[in-house]
Amino acid sequence: MAGKLWIWGRQQAGTLPRAWKDGNPDEEDVVLVWGDAALPEAGASLPVMHMWNAKAHSFSLLPWREVHRRLSRVGVEAVNRDQRATVRSSAHTGNNALASGGSSRLAERWKIVRLLRVVVWQHQVLRVERMNRQEGAPAASSLHSTVLKPEEVLHRRAGKTAIKALYALQLDLAAIDLLLKEDGSCQVVSIHLPTHQKLPDQTWDWEAVVQRISERWRSSKSIRSAAAKPILVGADPEFLLMSAEGKVVPAHRYLGDGYGAGTDTVYIGGKIVRIVAELRPAPAETVDVLMARIRKLLQQAASRINDPTLRLAAGAMPAPGLALGGHIHLSGVELTPRLLRLLDSYVAFPLAMVESAGGRSRRPRYGCLGDTKLQQHGGFEYRTLPSWLLSPMLAQASIALSMLCAHEQRNLIYCPAEEDVYVEAYYSGDRNRLYQCLEPLEASMRHTAAYAELAPYIDPFIASLRRREIWDESADLRKAWRLPPFQVDRG
Repeated sequence: MAGKLWIWGRQQAGTLPRAWKDGNPDEEDVVLVWGDAALPEAGASLPVMHMWNAKAHSFSLLPWREVHRRLSRVGVEAVNRDQRATVRSSAHTGNNALASGGSSRLAERWKIVRLLRVVVWQHQVLRVERMNRQEGAPAASSLHSTVLKPEEVLHRRAGKTAIKALYALQLDLAAIDLLLKEDGSCQVVSIHLPTHQKLPDQTWDWEAVVQRISERWRSSKSIRSAAAKPILVGADPEFLLMSAEGKVVPAHRYLGDGYGAGTDTVYIGGKIVRIVAELRPAPAETVDVLMARIRKLLQQAASRINDPTLRLAAGAMPAPGLALGGHIHLSGVELTPRLLRLLDSYVAFPLAMVESAGGRSRRPRYGCLGDTKLQQHGGFEYRTLPSWLLSPMLAQASIALSMLCAHEQRNLIYCPAEEDVYVEAYYSGDRNRLYQCLEPLEASMRHTAAYAELAPYIDPFIASLRRREIWDESADLRKAWRLPPFQVDRG
């Protein structure tokens, strides 16, 4: 039966089918690595997009200090090696053990209030448990777990941290132990791969979790096949209004929430301010249609901004402290870590090659690789990108490259976002290192069927990358998009 889930590992799950032992997976199936096993040679023939936890063996070889580093660069806190040993031993005696004896200063500094365990599969939170200490119970049995409901704030907060951590470590399924501090932040303590061995105080087993995943995956696969919807792409790029003195003018003075252009909120000094302008074009199946809609909305917005002294600014951070986004919306395609890493590789990396030096300061609070948000309509929003509204060339290339990734998941072989050297270059703003993946990226694109149609939108951008051009965030969008500098809206 197509759409089957198989297991591969040194210790196979009891009743789950074993890949290349009980049978051979086909291109519609998926193989989950069990534990920290390395893949066999037979696994190399299966598309990467159908391997879950393919990096489990590589992850198992990382020292904790490297795990700590990779999490820190995406803005996820993790305890250091010494703290980790203390916390793991205290988990068997209750959280309050950290406040006794020689650990009192450690507990005071961390202000620990709860230990959480989160089970994550790709971008879905399957389970969040709060580990509670039973007052008066013997130390060896002092913890019990409470399963949190999805609507609880603590569930959402812990789940968000765990998903971000899992993606940063290039895993698809794991249980992550977190410490929740009094200030509401979470610290990663441990990452546990699926295995026969139960975790301390675990009230569930991995095989049942995998069976649940298999049913959910097959169900969603059947729904997608039956629907057979076209792939649509949309966007909500942002821009700012800047005065001649370089000050940001609140967009709400000119743009309401109508006409497909409006304002977005930011927090400044603890207050909500509608200062950022945002375009909201309807999604489309082609680059031309979406570009036409973006241009029309820009023209409408420009006509309502009836002050010729104001500059329309875009990019990553055209004003200090105000990060802008160029979010891409995709529907009709399955959200998978593989697709997100392709978007990171073919869209986020090239844009990072042309962004100005200040763009790196968006990260890691904004612009993290794989940053995504599920939408109610069934699609998702890829939130990593800065605002590519600086020019039509950048806009059409960003849209076209996103469409290429969505249409050619199976055929885009090269994926530098899976290589830590390029991930590090992205976060550190090392353009010279990122340039090294440009030629392989282009070669990989040219070997796909969809590239011939999308090349006119992509090739000018590739040429600008070869010239090592850097975008100018001080430019006015009106000039690049040939918008009228001043026109009173009389409608």
